[in-house]
Amino acid sequence: DNAVLSQIQQANFDAAAKRYPGLRTVRDVRDLKIKLLAPTVALASFTWFPNRLIPGDLPMDKVQALGPSPLPQVASSAWARQADGWKIVSSHFSPLYTR
Repeated sequence: DNAVLSQIQQANFDAAAKRYPGLRTVRDVRDLKIKLLAPTVALASFTWFPNRLIPGDLPMDKVQALGPSPLPQVASSAWARQADGWKIVSSHFSPLYTR
């Protein structure tokens, strides 16, 4: 249920904003590929790179509590065109481990 997932995600964002004031995460999408399989079906894939912007006045204990930087994610999604527009019908994210 996308609506419930969105509410949970927003609650997590709100809690993080209170705990780490001024912290921002900018997400960079790279290698976007979209393939139309039929007039009503498409696949999309991309790599999502989250970049933390830590404010200089954030106390060191909070910076350390953040832990390591988030890993990039390889993402894919299946889209279907419905009467009210294109909708994601399936998606998958996997961490991109770099060595």
